[in-house]
Amino acid sequence: MTDLRTSLVLVDEVQELDRSRASHDQQSDQLKYFMDHVPATFVLTGINVENCGFFTGHRGHQLARRFTPLKASPSNYSTIAQRQEWAMLIEGFELALRLHAHKPGSLLPLADYLFGRTGGYIVSLSHLIREAAIKAILTGTERIDKQLLDSVELDHAATEEEEAAAQRLANPKTRKRGKH
Repeated sequence: MTDLRTSLVLVDEVQELDRSRASHDQQSDQLKYFMDHVPATFVLTGINVENCGFFTGHRGHQLARRFTPLKASPSNYSTIAQRQEWAMLIEGFELALRLHAHKPGSLLPLADYLFGRTGGYIVSLSHLIREAAIKAILTGTERIDKQLLDSVELDHAATEEEEAAAQRLANPKTRKRGKH
């Protein structure tokens, strides 16, 4: 990695390092070795990392001294700047699409819809667009539109949030109480 001048190392799913096994010590030691010997920025990601045991014990405490935790949260959509950021995110996903009949920019008018379906979570947006792209390829349409996006089943968390939002809209009494 040093010879190749690696400047960024991404390690995902660090919560999967099993603290109950002896191999965890080896994994921790290997990670620390790379961090000490590779002149790169290391970014570790995971779910509930601060509570999964990753930073416990002697080796965990050594790792904890090497990281600054950053909490990821869903995108907001209240201000013009936040809507512009969401649009840029959609553009980024759209640029990665390799569908023959898909016109770049055709997802931008669906920004409100995409935010509503995904709750602003990037992973849910990624899942939605990826699944729609797969369907577009399998059906031969080679493009994504709202009708195709409607046919994609969302991840479990996004589905629950979407149902809760629909219930709030359908029940005006609940909506009024939420504003007070």
